Amino acid sequence: MSKFKSVLAIILVNVLLVLLPLAAVEGYYRYFRDDLEVPANALWQRFQPYVMFTTVAQTYTGWSDTFTGEHIPAEVTTNSIGFRDDREFDFSKPYEKGPKEKVVLFTGGSAAWGVGATHGDTTIPGRMQHYLNEAQDEYNYTVVNLGMGSYIAYQQAIALDLWGESFDPEWVVVFDGFNDASVGCGYAQGAMYPMYFAIMKSYIEGYLLNSTNPPFYRGEFFNELLKHSHAVRKISGESYIEKNQAYDENNTEASYRGVINPDAKVGDAPRMTEFYVKAQRTIANRFADANVIFTTQPSTQQVNNLWSDYYHQAGTSLYLTRRESLIKRYDESIAPIADQPCNKATYNPVMYYVYAMGALGVEAYVEELRQGGRNASYYNTSMLLPAGIPERRNYFIDVVHLKDNGMDIVGRFLAGRILRSDLGIEVPTDYLPHELLGHFAPEAATASAEALTGINAVAATYGASCGAVPGNATASVATDCLGKEQCEYSIDVYRLGDPAGGCSKDFKVDWQCTGDSELHSLYVEDEAGYPAQTIQLVCGD
Repeated sequence: MSKFKSVLAIILVNVLLVLLPLAAVEGYYRYFRDDLEVPANALWQRFQPYVMFTTVAQTYTGWSDTFTGEHIPAEVTTNSIGFRDDREFDFSKPYEKGPKEKVVLFTGGSAAWGVGATHGDTTIPGRMQHYLNEAQDEYNYTVVNLGMGSYIAYQQAIALDLWGESFDPEWVVVFDGFNDASVGCGYAQGAMYPMYFAIMKSYIEGYLLNSTNPPFYRGEFFNELLKHSHAVRKISGESYIEKNQAYDENNTEASYRGVINPDAKVGDAPRMTEFYVKAQRTIANRFADANVIFTTQPSTQQVNNLWSDYYHQAGTSLYLTRRESLIKRYDESIAPIADQPCNKATYNPVMYYVYAMGALGVEAYVEELRQGGRNASYYNTSMLLPAGIPERRNYFIDVVHLKDNGMDIVGRFLAGRILRSDLGIEVPTDYLPHELLGHFAPEAATASAEALTGINAVAATYGASCGAVPGNATASVATDCLGKEQCEYSIDVYRLGDPAGGCSKDFKVDWQCTGDSELHSLYVEDEAGYPAQTIQLVCGD
């Protein structure tokens, strides 16, 4: 008996020696280190049916300006699903409109949702509602924000169908393009697939579709035991779950380890673009009785290198020629690298392709709608902001998310187009780039052209000698010189961007003078923009 007690005492002492340190560690972290925050989840999203996910529902209290390092305080709230709207969305409850109320549904990704805004009223939908109701008292406009972070266009279409249909909208406004340009190859999810698809697919296939009654949770150590031990598999009744995830080693930002679709290729860019345009068709068809505005959202990308002076030529004989030139240029850019796998090191050409070609594709689709009698419009809102990258960044907190001042410009513009359509109100256009009125406000462009004097930039190209897209400097020259009798223009690579690295670039500008059909030209040989040099454009004596 005494021997049994001795053995029992030894066992108890050993158990205490194990438990006491564990208890001490637990007590330390429980009572003295409760300041340590554990992230809610790796994706900062919540799983949802059909749309796959929505943003975590909460109040967002600030953003970081990645260009200046400034912290921007904010108070941006969501509804219970995670949308940046004060209304709760319920597909089963039709929205009851008030007297003379018109509803505008607004959709897009995180920039539409409002990342970068300091308050719900300063988001693009918030500014739209302000300007729509400030300008008139005949209607009461309600703008519903159905934008959601990380959504590609087809997810937007599904969300509109689920939660937007009950509002019976008079208008649907789409503000997107960047996510579809980034997710397919930049995050290597592939054509058709939304953000986080690869990681969700890996867990669903690994657990649910390859084993019966899979455990809710399994640690990596136990999974390795199952792989190598027949006895453990027999005793536990469980099977090994194969690791089926591929990773992008170039993606340093991903908290979810950058799980990718290894089959995604650079050559999928045309298919990604087609799927993006298909989503816009789906939205227009789902809301066949509503007026629609499709837009390409802004980013800090060098717009003149993306679209050249295409939009500056709206209403001129060069318009379709520029479109054909851009399409050919982007197709040729992808062909030599089509077999490269998609990842953070290879995705730039695909992002430019889908972003630029998606804009052209949606514009062509809108032309089809208009020919069929539909009240539909397309605008590239990226062109609303200054073309030069340093000036452009003043409107952004990062590559794609606008500050309040940028959101105000976009919201004001979109409200103006709706007011003109609904009520014939001639809203001010003085804040719009004068040289782009043909694209943004054709009705104002005619009157402006009649009043114009002095220099009118027809086309300007920096780096034609290196294969740069024609017209990539037209906007810059027009901004500086439009309407002047004499203009000193600085050719500067830091302002224009470098359209062909490692190549010595030339510069050519063509312009006309008011009342004179003669085309004036000036040519500067290589290297024109580094160091910067000044040229002079002249009209008159």
